[in-house]
Amino acid sequence: MLALTTTGEFTCKRLRLNRSPLIAYRLQRRRQIEETRLLKRYQNLVLLLTQLTILVTLQQTLLKEQREILQVLLRNKLDSF
Repeated sequence: MLALTTTGEFTCKRLRLNRSPLIAYRLQRRRQIEETRLLKRYQNLVLLLTQLTILVTLQQTLLKEQREILQVLLRNKLDSF
């Protein structure tokens, strides 16, 4: 921990805020917080990808239906000539 003032420096020394076990604990806690943040982000990305997959599938179905309708309309138009 870095002190910004002389009082902070005194406090760090007095309370021994930079001892090895405490530093290790702070680093571990930071890593855990970062891992949790990343996990939540990845879960959100998986959810978005799942939704996107559903939307793409729906879009493909709609395109197929539109293609079939166009083919029927073209056949009907050709038959009317």
